[in-house]
Amino acid sequence: MAESVFIAGLFVYAGRELAAIASRLGLHGEAASYLDDVAKMEQAVSEHGWDGEWFLRAYDDFGAKIGSKECEEGKIFIESNGFCVLAGIGLDDGKAAKALAATREHLATKHGIVVQQPAYSRYYLNLGEISSYPPDTRRTPAFSATSIRGS
Repeated sequence: MAESVFIAGLFVYAGRELAAIASRLGLHGEAASYLDDVAKMEQAVSEHGWDGEWFLRAYDDFGAKIGSKECEEGKIFIESNGFCVLAGIGLDDGKAAKALAATREHLATKHGIVVQQPAYSRYYLNLGEISSYPPDTRRTPAFSATSIRGS
């Protein structure tokens, strides 16, 4: 199953907002529960969504990293880095500052910020050992749930 670090950042951001609303309404038990879930997600992002200089974009269905320095194309994405920083992930340990510096370095152009770099130039065939996929299925790392049939 694919996992999105971008969505995890959104979860942390929204969870903190929801906890603040619950607290204002006097729902302190719910607020504490939301913050507990937020802390677990933040820990998961810090452990599994950090690539050393920036936040990954996701893991595809096969567990391969998307938006990693290990990727030939699509090494860094703006959305996951932006939302993880907006959510406050990495503020205490320097990850947020590193992620912002990396997005500035890799995604800022004279025409504005680009969504990801370097651009994808082809589809990737990465079926691993999963036998449930027919051999003619092609998968894009940017959209791991999207398959294009044919050659």
